[in-house]
Amino acid sequence: MSADRENTGGKTGSQDEATGFLQKMTAALAILALVCGIVGYLQAEPGVSLVEAVYATATLYFINPVHDGNNAWIWVAKFSGLALASSAVLLVVLGAARWRVMAWIFSLYDDFTAVYTDNEWGRHVADTMKHAVAVTGESAGNIIRSGYSIILYSGDEQSLDFLARNWERFRTGKVYVGLRAVDTFLLKAPQREDGVDVYYFNVYDTMARHYWRDHHLYDRLAARGENGGGASQVLHIALIGHGAAGKALFKCGYLNNLYSLTQEIHYHIWGCTPTEKSFLEHLDRCSEEIRGTQQARDYIHVHDGAWDAPHGGIESLERVDRIIVALHEPLDAIQRLLYINPPCEIHCCNSGSIVFENLFHSAGAGVAERIMTFGVDEALDGQAIKQERTFRAAKLIHYGYCRRQSGKEGGALTAQEDAEVERCWKELNGFLRGSNIAAADHYWIKMRLAKGAKIMESEEIRRLEHVRWCRYHFYNRWRHAAERDNARRCHPDLIPYDELTPEAQQKDEISTEIRKALDSLFEA
Repeated sequence: MSADRENTGGKTGSQDEATGFLQKMTAALAILALVCGIVGYLQAEPGVSLVEAVYATATLYFINPVHDGNNAWIWVAKFSGLALASSAVLLVVLGAARWRVMAWIFSLYDDFTAVYTDNEWGRHVADTMKHAVAVTGESAGNIIRSGYSIILYSGDEQSLDFLARNWERFRTGKVYVGLRAVDTFLLKAPQREDGVDVYYFNVYDTMARHYWRDHHLYDRLAARGENGGGASQVLHIALIGHGAAGKALFKCGYLNNLYSLTQEIHYHIWGCTPTEKSFLEHLDRCSEEIRGTQQARDYIHVHDGAWDAPHGGIESLERVDRIIVALHEPLDAIQRLLYINPPCEIHCCNSGSIVFENLFHSAGAGVAERIMTFGVDEALDGQAIKQERTFRAAKLIHYGYCRRQSGKEGGALTAQEDAEVERCWKELNGFLRGSNIAAADHYWIKMRLAKGAKIMESEEIRRLEHVRWCRYHFYNRWRHAAERDNARRCHPDLIPYDELTPEAQQKDEISTEIRKALDSLFEA
C-alpha cells in the first residue's frame, strides 16, 4: 500500500460502511419515488402526459407538489421523497464532517483514538482499531479530545511540528508519534513537568521488529544447540536494497538475532552507499574485537556492484539460505532469484498490494511456499502501538537495574511501584531508553532459551546479552575507552566478556521478580 496517496479524511471502516448504506438507500428511494409517482399521477389525473407525470413526481423530491391528485401510489411517492431528502441531507453532512460525526460517537469510549495523518498508512492504522478516526489537516481546529492520539504524517518534520504546535492540547492523553527517518533514540525525552505523555516510534523499525519476530531464526539456530549440536551453526542471509526499509531490517536482525553461542550468521548486503559501506565494515571490525572463544560469531559482507552481477553477486546469492528483497520495484528481482537459487527462501518487503506468493503459485511445485510478502502495513497495528508491550518491558528491565543499584532488588513487584517504574523511565534520555527497548526486543529469545531444553546456564545467557549490548553500542557509534564518557560515546565495557570484571558480567542480570513480570507480559 502506498504511503504517498492523498488522504481525504475519515475512517474507512465503519464510516465508509455508513456512507455506502446511505448512498444505496438514497438511490433506492429515488427509484421508488419516481416509479410510484409516475404511476400514481397517470392514474389520478386522466389526460396527464408522461412528461407531466415525471415532472410532477420530480417536484415531490423537494416536498413541493405541482398537482393535487392523491392515491396510494402518490402517498408512497411523497413519503419516499421525504425520506430521500433526509437521506441526501445526511450524506452531505457526513461527507462534510464525517470524521467529526464519528469522533463524537467514539468519544463515548475510553479507548477512543484520533489518528492525525495525510497518508494511507495513517488511514490503515485507524482501520485496525474499533473506536478510531483518521483526521486530516494540520490546523489546531482539527484537534479533538481523545484518550489516545497517533501522529503519522508523510514527513518527520511535519509530524514533529504538528506535535509542537499543539503541545498544550495533548496534555489530557497519550500521544504516539510515528517517524520515518529521524532516529527516535536521539530525540529529547519529555520531562515530567512537560505534562505530555509522548512515545516516539519509527515505522520502519516497527516493521523490522514485526518481521524478525514472525520469521525468526530460532528453530534453525537455537534449537540445534538445544538438541546437543555443539558445532557451529552457519546461516547466510542476503539483503538486497539498503534504503529505509533495508537499513531497519538489517539493524533489527543484527541486534536481535542472537540465539546461540555457537551460531555463525553471515549478512550479505547490496545497495549501500560508500559512507554506509564504511560504517558497516567498521561495525564488523568492532564486533570482531569483542568476540571471545565462547561467543556468537556473525559477519557482515558488504558487496560492491549490482546484486545480479555475474561475479560476486550471483555467486554469493547461490549459497544463501534466505534472501530479503527491499527494493522499490521487486517483481523482476524475485523472478530472477527463483532461477539463481531455486530452494532459497525469498522474503519481499513490498509497499504495494501484490502478494507475490500468490502471483508465483503456478510457477511450479513448492514455489509459493518459498516466497513471502511483508510490509509496513501489517506491522502498523494501532492496538499494538497503544498496548506498548515493548515499552512496558523496557521500563521493567530498567526498573530492575535501578532496584539493584539501590539495593532493593528483592520482593515481588507491587501495583504501588508503577509510579516508581514510570519515574525511573522518564529520567532516561533517548539513547538509554533505546538501549532498554533493544533489550526488551531480545527478551522473548532469552525467555524461550531458558524455558526450552533448559540447557542454557545463566552465564551463557549473560554472554549473549553482552554481545547484544555491545552491538547496540557499536551500532550507535560508541567505542571502547578506559574511562566512560557519555558525551564522547566511550565505554570501558566494550571488550570481550571474559575480560570483564565479575561485577560487570552480572550487572545486567534480571532478578526473578522482574523476570516473572516480563514472562507474563510476553506470554499474554
